[in-house]
Amino acid sequence: MGVRTGLPDRWYVHLVHPVLGTIAAALTDVADDDNPWSVPRTGLGGAIAVHVARAFGRRRWHKRAGRSAIAALEAYNQRAHVHPGSVRERSRLLRADLRWLDVVCKQLADHDGALVSRTLGRMLGLDVDLGEAAIPESVLFMRAAVAAGVIVGDVDDATHAALDQYVTWLALARETRADALDKDLWDGALGAIGLRTAFPEDPLTAAQHEADLALAALPTTAASSLFKLAIDRSATDEQAAHRPPAWLPELAPITSSGLTGFRVNGALGHFWESWREPIEFSMARFPGATSASLRRAAEYIQRRGGKRVRPLVAAAAAAACGAQPDRAIYAGAAIEWLHQSSLLLDDIIDEAPMRRGGQTLHLATSQRFTTGIAAILLARVHNSLHAMHPEIRKRMSQATSALFAGERLELLHTADVNLTITDYYRIINNKTAELFSCAAAVGGLCVQAAPRRVKALADFGREAGLAFQIVDDLLDYIGDEQTLGKTPGTDLRASKVTLPLLLLHSESGGSVDLGDILGKVEALPELVGMMHRHDVPARCTARARKHLASAHGALERLPGRDGVKVLEELSTLFVDRQR
Repeated sequence: MGVRTGLPDRWYVHLVHPVLGTIAAALTDVADDDNPWSVPRTGLGGAIAVHVARAFGRRRWHKRAGRSAIAALEAYNQRAHVHPGSVRERSRLLRADLRWLDVVCKQLADHDGALVSRTLGRMLGLDVDLGEAAIPESVLFMRAAVAAGVIVGDVDDATHAALDQYVTWLALARETRADALDKDLWDGALGAIGLRTAFPEDPLTAAQHEADLALAALPTTAASSLFKLAIDRSATDEQAAHRPPAWLPELAPITSSGLTGFRVNGALGHFWESWREPIEFSMARFPGATSASLRRAAEYIQRRGGKRVRPLVAAAAAAACGAQPDRAIYAGAAIEWLHQSSLLLDDIIDEAPMRRGGQTLHLATSQRFTTGIAAILLARVHNSLHAMHPEIRKRMSQATSALFAGERLELLHTADVNLTITDYYRIINNKTAELFSCAAAVGGLCVQAAPRRVKALADFGREAGLAFQIVDDLLDYIGDEQTLGKTPGTDLRASKVTLPLLLLHSESGGSVDLGDILGKVEALPELVGMMHRHDVPARCTARARKHLASAHGALERLPGRDGVKVLEELSTLFVDRQR
């Protein structure tokens, strides 16, 4: 087998052997030119997931869902061990990551909501202080593999708990053999599964013994002997040349609230003052963080401010249907946290130093910690859907998928001098407009509005979202840093081709060579001057106003005129803003 696959005689080779064909098929979705078997730990996550689903599951192996789960695990493992050497390679790998994140989210949406919620709850520590202690990365990886198998196979909770303990002890044995384990990592790993055991003098022997006990608590299956052999072989000498770093909790700085209100009169100003506190209360309650590190991260994000546009859209949409806005606020908070999660990933991808006048979270803490926070917030959003109406779950799942698709498209077209305006619209529709459309539609669904009214609200949100993003992309060139709360030129620095550049290239008759300026933030002042000379700001604004008119037109037949007025004023502000 080693010759055929390139897989060395690693300690877990016996786990891979019986399911090699299944794993190899999934790996074709992950690997491009490289030999994936040359990467440490290849096949381990997939093998664990397959054995868990097939040996302990209550439903038959689902080929499509299983392949997606394996590919997602193996894609992560490839990324954990292979570091890109160029911006282009980094973008390619990030596109792959987002692809599998999207696939996994879709698969989760297709499975039983209660099972997924319970599994994510166990994996991401909704019942324990996961974020309070350092945890070896290998522990999290093996637990994720078990969780994937649990969802694909529909494994019961008691068996999942025993499997969780088994792989935790197994990973600790491996960490001990690698001289990578100390008391803090031991305590953190066990605390994440609700155990407290003193750090022993001989942690390898102790971990192997506890793994045996956890395995004995499981039903006897065809996989039992394979899992037993894994315990016995966990002390072998083969080690990865590169070990991914452990999860390290960090405390975000304490910051004062930067919440930005609407300094306007009229319906919007009154609505904001009436519903600001309930929105902020729902925002603060939603993450449900009990650990200090998670709570501080959530507070840091929330206190950085923003206008809470998406919860406002949801609440005002409910009012536009003639109902009480408060019925849509919790769902609006979930949508806002979905947006905030995407911003965390955006800032990492763009290497953005500022957001809303302060340091981005990944600079205030670290990229690894911030990525973990984004994952936990996304899990919170997913778990919140379980209590919502099926149509609301569907809309929010679609919006999440659209976000990932938009990120992928943006990465695909990084530094793409041949990007068309049609391509640009596909990107901003997925990244921005679909989330606004979701917020508006969900506002109507929360008050049981008629389908035609929900559609009208969805159309409003989509058109308003397009207008919002066009202006946002324009302000990234012509905006003032102090007013924007972030550094202008972020898109230029990240080699993103947006509408202002496309129009400048077109209006200059092609004399502005995009290939010469992308990534060169020092060219920003000259570019801004050229944009003004070629009337690019006015042309961008005209496009935004056209979408705004369509958004307002979609609201004409809604009965709640007070709510309609708020939506009209809010969407007008999307265009007439300086930040």
